[in-house]
Amino acid sequence: MTAQCAPLNDARISIILTCYNEAKYLERAVRRIRALFAHLNHVHEIIVVDDGSSEQEFSLLTELQRRENIILLRNPENSGRGASVIKGFQSASAPIVGYIDTDLEIPEIGIAPLVIALSQGACDAAIGVRIDVSPWSMSTAFRRMLTAGYKAIVNTLLQAQGYDTTCGLKFFKRSAILPVLAEVEDMRWFFDTELIVRAIQKGLVVRQFPVILERDTSKKSSMSLAHAAIFEHLRPILRFWWSGLARRRAEPLPK
Repeated sequence: MTAQCAPLNDARISIILTCYNEAKYLERAVRRIRALFAHLNHVHEIIVVDDGSSEQEFSLLTELQRRENIILLRNPENSGRGASVIKGFQSASAPIVGYIDTDLEIPEIGIAPLVIALSQGACDAAIGVRIDVSPWSMSTAFRRMLTAGYKAIVNTLLQAQGYDTTCGLKFFKRSAILPVLAEVEDMRWFFDTELIVRAIQKGLVVRQFPVILERDTSKKSSMSLAHAAIFEHLRPILRFWWSGLARRRAEPLPK
């Protein structure tokens, strides 16, 4: 069975892959996602958004575009994950749209229950909740600690209802999520969390599904324990929390 590609605006599912100098992961990701949707028999399109990679890297993506019939978009400069996801969502033609981390540390099979739930109308947003099966090491233990600490802070300050907001696997009803995206402000690493918290605040029905995570131990965590780095990662959380608090205080009291 061959995957049903849909370059002519008749896709039922749009998958966004963002990358910044990650061409080495892209071909593997595209082929594995194609194989998954061939098995599911879903008409789909794959949209790759390059976030200002080098010319050499981008030339590899254009070759991939010719071979694999993907839609290729490019940010003229590095604008952040959020800007890339938004560009992909705005260009998508399908009623169900989502993204997965290009390195497939979360395997593509995790997409299946999310798109099935959305197709059945069970929710407006379907996201993964990670089960980390990575071999133990100081690096993976450190990253698990950071993830747990971050999740606790977000749930306490932003009332994220226990969702794994930083999981790199999320799918949505496009019509429901586009108005939410229009309000998201952070285009960098906080984007994932802000998107889900705003979706909750807007009353979207969000469901999460267990997915396997096996970390690539050769990659460095984007966070460190340096005081300056901790403050940089706390700042957008605190800014978002404070803006929400100020907005609630400004609302008139019920009569």
